[in-house]
Amino acid sequence: MAVAADSGLATRPNYPAGSITLLPQYTDNFTESRNITFNGGVPVGGWSSLTLHSNGSYSWTGHMHNSGGVGYNYGEACVIRFETGATYIFDVRGGMGGVFGGSRDFNWQREGRLETLPSVWDEASSYVPSCSAKAGLDIGGTIDAAKGGIPYAMTVLAIIGA
Repeated sequence: MAVAADSGLATRPNYPAGSITLLPQYTDNFTESRNITFNGGVPVGGWSSLTLHSNGSYSWTGHMHNSGGVGYNYGEACVIRFETGATYIFDVRGGMGGVFGGSRDFNWQREGRLETLPSVWDEASSYVPSCSAKAGLDIGGTIDAAKGGIPYAMTVLAIIGA
């Protein structure tokens, strides 16, 4: 599933809000995976995958890459709401450099255990996933990278731009 964003600022998932996914009987896990791209010329893209297990363990991994010249900040949130009302929110934030400095990749791997998930899993028959991603220019990082390219610059007198 792809997650698209307007001009790299506003976000929206690529599936209808409120779509319900039934938990298959006798399954011990489910995974929400998506390819992520942005509209409006934002040069950031990648993927994320969230897996929940009936024993309460989870794994959330992802990779984003910036193919542009300047740095970008990235954030993603996934909300998993079971039909019982139990809701889990997963959130990740990071930054990527561009051609002008810093790592152009942002990777994450989060694993853990949710103590309440096994009982929620036993009571639920469906869940509603909702994930969104956002990428925005890292102006501060871009300025720092530019300043680093000119080591003799001692004091910034003004930043000009809209």
